[in-house]
Order: sequence, then structure tokens, then C-alpha cells
Amino acid sequence: MVTKDVLQKAQNNKENEEYWDAFYKHFQVEEESTFCKYIKSKLVKDTVIVDIGCGTGRDTFSFYKDGYSVFGIDRSSQAIAFNKQYLINCFENREIYFKKLDILSDYEFIQFLQETSNYAKSMECKLLVYSRFFLHSINVTAENILLNAITEILQTGDLFAAEFRTIEDFEREKVYNNHYRRYIDSEIFIEKLETQHSFEMLEFSKGTGFSPFKGEDPFLARVFAKKI
Repeated sequence: MVTKDVLQKAQNNKENEEYWDAFYKHFQVEEESTFCKYIKSKLVKDTVIVDIGCGTGRDTFSFYKDGYSVFGIDRSSQAIAFNKQYLINCFENREIYFKKLDILSDYEFIQFLQETSNYAKSMECKLLVYSRFFLHSINVTAENILLNAITEILQTGDLFAAEFRTIEDFEREKVYNNHYRRYIDSEIFIEKLETQHSFEMLEFSKGTGFSPFKGEDPFLARVFAKKI
């Protein structure tokens, strides 16, 4: 039976997707994020990267320019269309891949992640699942799908990196405050990652000053972990 709660979640998900489609029609950022720069300082070159919730591709393209093989996925058709056109306009060597994909499409997401993992293994590379400002844009159901998928698919030594808003950010001023956000208890998230999903924490930090934007200085957590 389809319950009222399920229908409400589906409606919220649709409204969130429509919001981001409209957002990406007008919002373009070319420079890499500070989190991208931070993670690149931790990586070896033999790494294949999946950028989950890639948005305008700011970090996807930055990884690519530095020589990484990169796959960018986003549920916004507008964002993926923009990235594909930018790729055609600005790059001759187009060995970078963008795909419209909602992780709530559980089977499709796992299939995609498995194909990407197979590709990384064929290249004798580690796989990094990279997630900036994505976890707090999805609900707990979607978070569990993501964590279950990377637990199932990632191999020993593969990597997971995430930057997200924490519960400490709830009452802080926001530049954009008209869309869904979830404020995450970072300690609970880390415990779940370590005890339920077999990841070892390599780096963890939280606070302000990580990603100031137009007068906003969000309270964020940064997680960098390895599959064991």
C-alpha cells in the first residue's frame, strides 16, 4: 500500500528536483571549491573519482583538469545538460562523463557504481566517491541508499569524501534559504560510517571558515575515509 508518508516524500523529492533545475539555469561557478582543493592534496593520481551531486561541475572539471578520470552524476537534468555542453565547448579530449542519475533509483545507482568500480579496477586505480554539499540536500532514506551502495561496491582501500552542513549550522544565516536542507549530526554519521559500513576515518574536521560564500560562513563537517 502506498501510504500518505510515502506520497509526501515523493512530492518533496520532485519539488527539490524542480528547485535545482531552475537554480542551475542561472547559477554557474567555475572555480573549484575549497573542499576539492583539500581532497586533491590527499590523493594519488591513480584514482578514479565519482562526483555525486556534481551540480555545475565546478569540482568535477577541476579534478579532470588535474588528470583524474571523473564521473559526475546529478539528478538535475539542467545541471547535466550544462556540463555536457561546457565539455563540448571547452575540451577536445572528452574522457570525462556526466550522467543524470538520482540515487533514489536504487538499482540504477548501484549498477552505475559497480560499472565505475569495474572501470577503476581495470585501470588499476582506487575509486573515490566524492560528495560535497550533497548529504545535507537529501533525506535519511537517500543517505542510507548511498552508504549501503558504497559499502557493497567499494573495494578495500577505496575512498569516500564528504563535506556537509551539521546540526551546528541550523541557526546560522543562509544566502539561499528557500530549499530543503537537513542538518547532520557529524558524530552520529561517523559512528555509522565506521561501525555499520566498514570505513576507517582518515581525516575528520568540523567548524566554520571552510567555505565562506557571499557573507555566509556555514558550519561544516569534512570526512575523508577508507574502505576496510
